[in-house]
Amino acid sequence: MARRLVVGIDLGGTKVSAGIADLEGVVLHRIEQPTDTESPESCVNQLSSITRELLDRCTGDGELACIGIGVPGITESETGLVVWAPNLPGWRNIPLGQQLSGLFHVPVLVENDVDVAVLGEWWQGAGKGARNVMLIAVGTGIGGGMIIDGRLYKGSGGVAGAVGWFVIGEDCLFREEYASGGCAEYLAAGPGIGRRGQQAAEQNPSTLMLKLAGGKAEAITSRIVFEAAAAGDEPALQVVQYTARYLGIVVANAISLLNPEVIIIGGGVGEAGDILLKPIAEIAKAHAQPVSAASVRIEPAVLGNKAGLIGALCLAAEHEQHIQNTEEMREA
Repeated sequence: MARRLVVGIDLGGTKVSAGIADLEGVVLHRIEQPTDTESPESCVNQLSSITRELLDRCTGDGELACIGIGVPGITESETGLVVWAPNLPGWRNIPLGQQLSGLFHVPVLVENDVDVAVLGEWWQGAGKGARNVMLIAVGTGIGGGMIIDGRLYKGSGGVAGAVGWFVIGEDCLFREEYASGGCAEYLAAGPGIGRRGQQAAEQNPSTLMLKLAGGKAEAITSRIVFEAAAAGDEPALQVVQYTARYLGIVVANAISLLNPEVIIIGGGVGEAGDILLKPIAEIAKAHAQPVSAASVRIEPAVLGNKAGLIGALCLAAEHEQHIQNTEEMREA
């Protein structure tokens, strides 16, 4: 019997990362390209071309069994429909799964990118070996993905894990600026950190943040805030402390609600290191439900920008493994 292979695709707003692997997750070949954003049709053609190239590289090594795809948007797991992907122009109600399945005659599974990333960290990263895991991805926005009892949890409408919408204080109620992404996201994601850094620079003209931004307060970003804080700049450290407080509350609420074995902090902001992650963990453990707080591990993501690809491969491999197990049970 030919070896069964799976293709994983991490479709982002700027780049596509794809790979082909066996069911154990051993990656045989990878391809990375800038995303074709001309139209949904041209992007689907690009994904098809990449998949064919991966298969051509593996001629004689096995046969394609399944394709897994992570998309930065809202998806329907059951149909493979991309309902809306705001970072991909024109992507509304695109039947991505159906289109690729028709071309390759294998199941095509499509999930949100954060859900795929938590699968990656659970399969081969910081959550390996655990059965209850949550990834909180902090970047331009804040999103979450959950593994509950060894399975990806999506919720009744497919949008579970939206921790950016956590209300983290009474001041968060009924304010228009929170309407697009939620209170926690507005305050503690990358743009919010940058805004707070800009405000701090206006009050402290000697701050290192201002120097790193070329003297322009409006050019201060979260990356500049963390760089200045790592150098000991006091205004930047205060911004980091505020950010850690908000994110610590988010993590505490997640711990109390889910009682997970591991909370993983990922995303671009999550790569700031101990200067942010250590106070987040201290605040979270001090305010979460005590039994849950005592047992949970709070870890940085370890796969970085590979999490989406590894998770997409996991999505496909888990599906194929389930099919094989079902067939073996029937034969027995």
